[in-house]
Amino acid sequence: MKKYVYRFLVLGILVNFMSCSTTQQLVLTTMEPSPVVISNSIKKIGIIDRSAHIAVTKGTNKIDQILAAEEKWLTENGTDAAITGLFDELLKDDRFEIVKLLENVPEDVLAMGATPDAIAWSSITALCETNGIDAVFSLAFYDADTKVSLKKTKMQQADMMRELQEVSAQELTLETFIENGWRIYDPMNQRLVDEIVFNDQIISKGTGVNPVLAYRAIGDRKETMLKSSRNTGSTYGQRLLPSENSVSREYFVKGSEKMVYAAEKASAGNWQEASALWNEETENPNAKVRSRAYHNLAVAHERMEELENALSLETKAYEIQDDKLYLNYIDTLQKRIADQSLLQQQMVALEFSK
Repeated sequence: MKKYVYRFLVLGILVNFMSCSTTQQLVLTTMEPSPVVISNSIKKIGIIDRSAHIAVTKGTNKIDQILAAEEKWLTENGTDAAITGLFDELLKDDRFEIVKLLENVPEDVLAMGATPDAIAWSSITALCETNGIDAVFSLAFYDADTKVSLKKTKMQQADMMRELQEVSAQELTLETFIENGWRIYDPMNQRLVDEIVFNDQIISKGTGVNPVLAYRAIGDRKETMLKSSRNTGSTYGQRLLPSENSVSREYFVKGSEKMVYAAEKASAGNWQEASALWNEETENPNAKVRSRAYHNLAVAHERMEELENALSLETKAYEIQDDKLYLNYIDTLQKRIADQSLLQQQMVALEFSK
C-alpha cells in the first residue's frame, strides 16, 4: 500500500511541477533554403583533392606504432571516402549534367583560408576549360588526430582449465578527431561560393591484458572512421539542397480561464477552437493576457505557414507588452519570410531540372 501511495505522491508532484509552467512547446517542421546558393548556369562539376597528407611520426612502443600506421591509413583512405560521399550525393542532383573527379590539380588552387588571387583564378579557369566543367568542389584539407589514454582495470579471462578468472588488465580509450574543410569555386564569376569545416569525434574503447590486446578488442574501428568521412562528403553535397528543420515555439497556457481552456484544446490538436478562444482574449482588459493571446495566435498562424499574418499578430503582442520573447519571435518570423523567396526559387530550379 505504501508503494502505491508513494507513486501517486510522485505523480502528483510531477503534475504540479508541469502545471507551474506558463508556456508549452510546439514543435514545427519548417522548410529551410539551402545554405549554399549556386548559379543555375553551373551544370558540370569537377571535384578535386587539395588536402596535403601530413607525415605521421612513429612512436617508440608497439601501441604508438600501431596507431601511427592507422592514422596514416585513415588520412589516405579517409580523403577518398569523403570525396566519394560528395561525388555520390552530387550524382543524385538532377541540376548537374556531369560530375567528375579530377586528378591533375594545379598548385595555385589554394588550400583552406586563403583568398584566391588573380593567378589562382586563372589556374582554376584553366582547370575548368581543360576538363570541360563549370565549377570546382575542393576538399581543401583532411586531418585526423588520435588521443590515447590507458587505465588499469580488471577483466574476466579463461585459464588453461577454461574457467574464468579475474585478471589485471588495461582499458584503452582512443579519441579520434576528424576534421576536413571544403570549398566551391565559381570561375565564371570569380566567386568563392562556399567554405566550411566539418569535424567529428569517434571514441573507441577496448580492454585487454596489455595495450596491444586492448586495441585488438576494439573491433572494426577503421570502417567506423571511413563511414564518418563518407558521411561528411555526403552532408556537404546536401548543403546545396533545401532541407527540413524541426523548430520549437512557445505558446502561453496561463493568464485567464480561457487561456487555460484554449491551451487544453491546442494540446489535443484542436487549434481552430483554441484560436477562437485566443481571439476572444485579444479584447481582455488585462494587457498581459491580450499580448499573450496575440502571441498564441501568431504561433497558430505560423503553424499553418501563414507567416505574414503571424508577423502582424506578433507585432501587436509586442506593441501591447515589451517582452523579449515577442521581440525574438518577430526576428524569427522576419527571417523566415525573407527566406521564402530564395526557398521558392530553389524549389522551382530543382523541379525544373527533373
